[in-house]
Amino acid sequence: MPNSESSDAEDFQLSLQGNRDAFGRLYDRHAVAVRSVVAAVAKDFGAVEDLTQETFTRAFTRLATLTNPEGFRGWLFGIARFVAKERLRELTRKHVPINAIPIDVNENGVHEVDQADELTRIFAHVALLPERDRLAIHAYYFTEQNATEAARIMGISRSSFYAALERGLARLRKELGQVSEKEPNQ
Repeated sequence: MPNSESSDAEDFQLSLQGNRDAFGRLYDRHAVAVRSVVAAVAKDFGAVEDLTQETFTRAFTRLATLTNPEGFRGWLFGIARFVAKERLRELTRKHVPINAIPIDVNENGVHEVDQADELTRIFAHVALLPERDRLAIHAYYFTEQNATEAARIMGISRSSFYAALERGLARLRKELGQVSEKEPNQ
């Protein structure tokens, strides 16, 4: 029964029961304010959409922890502030500049790292990535799980997994000073 006049508490209760439409209404009702919170706290305007999505993802996975449904808005904003503060900490970390790592391509087109210490530097850069991106890279490349299994373990959809993996790889390439293999218009 669609009810455009439902309250946060009603939509929260329905969301707890697995009603995604109800959670969608909560999103629609509060997304603009959450964007404002994360933008103000993180001061990273390019990441506002990602931070907003992360806020709602965490809220959805933690619905059962909210004891007072009437306080949904404040609880959600608390999550948004926490997510934004995490991002702010990432941005304010001091990064030690490391020269680009030379990578050779063998006859099969596979990248080979020239030296073991260069692999250690790659691991160091991966460790500096945002959590979701880092976990995606670890799951897919270091533990060699397929995308479906890695997404399941991370508790996200396959498309979210691929987005995190691509984002992480792009950041890693940038940090290592490498050009993306994709053409800009692909």
